[in-house]
Amino acid sequence: ELGEAIDLEKKKKQVITELLNQPFYECDSNGYAICLNDALLELFGMERDAAIGYGWLNAVAEGYNLKVKAEWESAIRHHAIEFDSVYRVKKDGKMYRSRAKILRDSEGEIKYIFGTVTPHEKV
Repeated sequence: ELGEAIDLEKKKKQVITELLNQPFYECDSNGYAICLNDALLELFGMERDAAIGYGWLNAVAEGYNLKVKAEWESAIRHHAIEFDSVYRVKKDGKMYRSRAKILRDSEGEIKYIFGTVTPHEKV
């Protein structure tokens, strides 16, 4: 019964992410992408299985991928509560901003990471 409840919770999260119009992702406590909605996969030009974990970094253009990876890993390790990065996507060559909220417990351990990717307009 517990396994069924966990499966149902996972399905619920997947349905919610699919209902969002903008590209959306969820990561586990290690910073690995565990849920990416169709809008994000379309933007990245990737299949779900290829984008899971750190696979999504393959969608980031050369010259930005190492910077984004370092920023992401730093946010995870250094108890940040937010992630904010701007990068170019290979598929369309356009600039995007990724923002995430990192929810931590009272001990500072990551419980959830939820984020979006939106077009970045230079100001």
